[in-house]
Amino acid sequence: MSVIKRVRVLREGSDGSAQHASLPVLAMKAWLGLGRFVEAKKELKGMIVAGRTWTLALVTNIPEDEIEDASTSSTRFKVRPSKDIGVIDEMQKSFVVIFLTNMTTNRRIWNRLHTFGNLDIIKEVLCHNSMVEENCSLCSMQNNGTWDENIVMNLSSTLNESQTEAILACLCRTQCNHRSAVELIWGPPGTGKTKTISMFLFTLLRVKCRVLICAPTNVAITELASRVLKLVTESSETDSATDALFCSLGNILLFGHKDRLKVNSDIEDIYLDYRVKRLTECFAPSTGWRYCFTATKIFFEDCVCQYYIFLENELIKEQDYDQENKKKDESCSNGADVCSGKHKSFLEFMRERFCSTVSQLKRCVLTLCTHIPESYILKHNIQSVKTLVILLGSFENLLFRDDVISEELEKLFAQEELDGDSSEYFADISLRLYLHRTKCLSTLETLYSSFSELELPSGMSKYSIEEFCFQTASLIFCTASSSYKLYSLAMQPLNLLVIDEAAQLKECESIIPLQLPGIKHAILIGDECQLPATVQSNLAYEAGFGRSLFERLSFLGHPKHLLKMQYRMHPSISSFPNSNFYSNKIIDAPNVKIRSYEKCYLPGPMFGPYSFINVTGGREEVDDVGRSQRNMAEAAVVLKLIHCLYKGMITGSPIFYLYPDLDIVICDL
Repeated sequence: MSVIKRVRVLREGSDGSAQHASLPVLAMKAWLGLGRFVEAKKELKGMIVAGRTWTLALVTNIPEDEIEDASTSSTRFKVRPSKDIGVIDEMQKSFVVIFLTNMTTNRRIWNRLHTFGNLDIIKEVLCHNSMVEENCSLCSMQNNGTWDENIVMNLSSTLNESQTEAILACLCRTQCNHRSAVELIWGPPGTGKTKTISMFLFTLLRVKCRVLICAPTNVAITELASRVLKLVTESSETDSATDALFCSLGNILLFGHKDRLKVNSDIEDIYLDYRVKRLTECFAPSTGWRYCFTATKIFFEDCVCQYYIFLENELIKEQDYDQENKKKDESCSNGADVCSGKHKSFLEFMRERFCSTVSQLKRCVLTLCTHIPESYILKHNIQSVKTLVILLGSFENLLFRDDVISEELEKLFAQEELDGDSSEYFADISLRLYLHRTKCLSTLETLYSSFSELELPSGMSKYSIEEFCFQTASLIFCTASSSYKLYSLAMQPLNLLVIDEAAQLKECESIIPLQLPGIKHAILIGDECQLPATVQSNLAYEAGFGRSLFERLSFLGHPKHLLKMQYRMHPSISSFPNSNFYSNKIIDAPNVKIRSYEKCYLPGPMFGPYSFINVTGGREEVDDVGRSQRNMAEAAVVLKLIHCLYKGMITGSPIFYLYPDLDIVICDL
């Protein structure tokens, strides 16, 4: 096997010239052609004409440090060429490569097709007689379809009738333990498909069902995860600012490539790598929760002793400093930081140590409550954490008041117990600080004992903490391809698979999550009348490689829950797709029927909710780059319309210009 140590990367500019650029991180198992690297994929035959010799190669390994540091460009990787390319030495001219395609997903599909895992759903749904009986007879007799009244009321108040019926039907089906089933939710454009599935997942979270949520793309799974996260955070918000801090998100987990998922601060609390990083800090011996609890307990119990030790240490430092500097003036001026310790009062010492010690404790307990599910932490422990945070906040407010007397506080905190007679000699503020200290110590000891019984991870292994996160999560979000990772984890089986944008997911790719251990039911949400799965090969497309499981089941007549009301399009726009693709089953919502919903951005009878403009006299011609065709007459009309729209804009709404080829957009604009 040949190893390429350095890769000279050339990126093709807009004018076709080669420009130096850094090599983007290449996915493992990607096919590479040895030759000229360009950013955009081009036909191989065109590059052969350029006089280059090509050899197909497969990337077999990228060093671990290159994979983990996504912010830098990968310049080292191992390849397996399809034929011998000779020995590469330091003096030989460097090889360069062109990225052809990422093979990761296809290899995962191939592996799952040749490994018989959990076949419950596949046998039940895809066998020749699977359509004979849609409903489970046992469940029909045992379950009358009733649900918790609060759940039904919450759904009805948020969703329309068809959306509520779809969710309740799916909830009932997921309760069946006798046979596997697949439910389809058909969501035409503007019918609130994402909102419906978000509410469905939020409801599953409340009924404590372990669910894997997949989508074909990173964008789709990130959007869905952020919607569910928003519902969870909004439901936990109350009038109390303290309760808002304790929103438990440990039940929700998102994993995958950070850059492709575009993880930002809004969703990082549910992202696996961020969660592992925060929990590693909480479980570490030198920064973890045990250390924070112990340090805070020692601070409250022995603050006076710590102050005396501090003074002794400062005195020793000052004496050592004086020995080195015999002149007193020079000692005080140049050693101001040493001399200042001598004059620090007990109150100043308390305030400084409190901030440094308690801030670390607060951060640790808030991390535990955020990143570990409430069902694991236990509700009474979370309530104790809330109580502790309130007590610490009250203690801090008292400690930083201007009327606190340092000498009096020092004398009071030096006493082990306070009797009724001695309390008369201290000010009210000092007594209140003493009582709050006692309450804080009591709550700390209770919490420490309770947390010790939870069997929280104590190791520093990233893998063990990752496994802990997967084990405790109820809703796990990832792309269908990334779900392959779950096969290698030892965790409690999942119960349900939910696939969003299911009509865009190739049927063979859906096999990856469908065969996971424990998956008994699947909910597919999509619309086969919209964008299908992406297949670049015409031969594969004609062979049906791009068909989705959603499309197959729809073709076989599998029942679908149709979301009937659309909230997006003006009725004059929705009428065409409604009649041609949805058999006039879609109802226009009241918000699109009101007169104010119809916008007229340009004057004239031809400009209504939509316009078709026939441009005559134009002709198709090849652009300057030689890649695409363009019609300059049509481009001139579009530019004129954009200028008119821009001049007439009042609210500053964006203008969307759609064109089949990005190069033409750049050229025209």
